[in-house]
Amino acid sequence: MKYPMKRITSVCSLSLLSLALWAEEAPAPAPAPAPAPATEAAKPDDAAAATVVTAVPPDEPAPKPKANTDDVVFNNPNARRNPSAPPVQKNFGFGATIGVGYDSNILLENSDTPTATDSSGTAISGNVRAQGKVVNTPKARLGVYGSAEIDEYPSEDTAQLIRWGVGITAGATVGGFDPGIVVGYNHFTIDGESEAVAFNVNAYVAKVFERNVSILGFDSQYVDYYNNAPATGTLYDAAYRHWFLINPGKINQRVELGIKGGKNFTEDEDQAYKILTPWVGAFWRIGDKPAFGTHDLAARLTYEMRRYPDSSTNTTVDAQSQNNLAFTTSYDFWLRNWLSSGVYFGYSERASNIDTFDYNRYQVGMRLTGTW
Repeated sequence: MKYPMKRITSVCSLSLLSLALWAEEAPAPAPAPAPAPATEAAKPDDAAAATVVTAVPPDEPAPKPKANTDDVVFNNPNARRNPSAPPVQKNFGFGATIGVGYDSNILLENSDTPTATDSSGTAISGNVRAQGKVVNTPKARLGVYGSAEIDEYPSEDTAQLIRWGVGITAGATVGGFDPGIVVGYNHFTIDGESEAVAFNVNAYVAKVFERNVSILGFDSQYVDYYNNAPATGTLYDAAYRHWFLINPGKINQRVELGIKGGKNFTEDEDQAYKILTPWVGAFWRIGDKPAFGTHDLAARLTYEMRRYPDSSTNTTVDAQSQNNLAFTTSYDFWLRNWLSSGVYFGYSERASNIDTFDYNRYQVGMRLTGTW
């Protein structure tokens, strides 16, 4: 069964946003006598770029993505995306997560739409990631990474989503600052068919203080939709996030505040949009290090304000505006110094001035994560 192109476009682009917000979780260097990396290489695709999410003209029916996607904050809340430890100096790292849970709205449908189906059910997913360092000195760093993930829904088998990506990271320590750059590539497959590729370039600079970490980033991401040229385009954004360290030097006990603003440019100007996204989060570890009996707790609240231009084809319809709210929280218990188990919960809601675009969704489940 083939789905309308706008559904496929939404699926690929929304998935990219989860990578973007994963990027925002990338750990910054902890205060230390010797300079530390500006990002944790153990999770290289934390540095994935911000996404281009394609808008649907307001005068068209609301899209029905056929994969587990969410254009607010998260795609796979079961994937553990919080740092499990301060940055390490090992030259190779590998990790994997498997999870199972319940999704209340797999297709992101508007429950008030008469034609909507009850697309709820079991969600099964997994991801693997690996990184290697080519150069790893106190003054310079160069690495490569790769990652892949899959989302499966037994009750909605056409919603299967597969992503894989590779990239290069480079960083340095200059005058007390940690600048760096990430270049990445991601490929998306929906229901067994290739649908889109994304290329990202992300530049950042981090500054570490005894009780604070500041990170300023400038990102660009080009998304090419194989079967929908008007939706192809590039998003540019700037983001600032600040970590307040509860205890000096411990990034695993922190409160985070951040804000991001950007604009995407597409072949079809009606599908462009602007965003302003503030967020607040916290990560708290009970225990000194990953070991049996250590507990990790995390939470994040994001509010995205998204604005589209006036339609060039239908002047009787107001430009669409969206206010997107999302909340995620998780708890993980360490069974070994390389293995943890946990539970997660996520809620998201989209409120649009075009009623057919509204929806809400919650996801809950459990996961198992290994890090080597």
